Amino acid sequence: MGLPFDESVEKQNLTVFYGGSLYSWSDAVVAGLVLDFVYEWVPVSQSYVSVGVLSPGCGFWFYSYQVCVLGREV
Repeated sequence: MGLPFDESVEKQNLTVFYGGSLYSWSDAVVAGLVLDFVYEWVPVSQSYVSVGVLSPGCGFWFYSYQVCVLGREV
């Protein structure tokens, strides 16, 4: 996933839409919808690192246990 805007977003400000309900990131983790880790690919070291803030222009991965939609709090 990546950011469609030019500002950073903290992982805790992400939302998860699943089954007709909107969950905060922490509620989605507790509900077992997503794993509580977001990973960024670092091309220089050819490795993934766990991050708490998503930055524009970078690629990120997260694992969901269910098909869901990821967003951000407004």
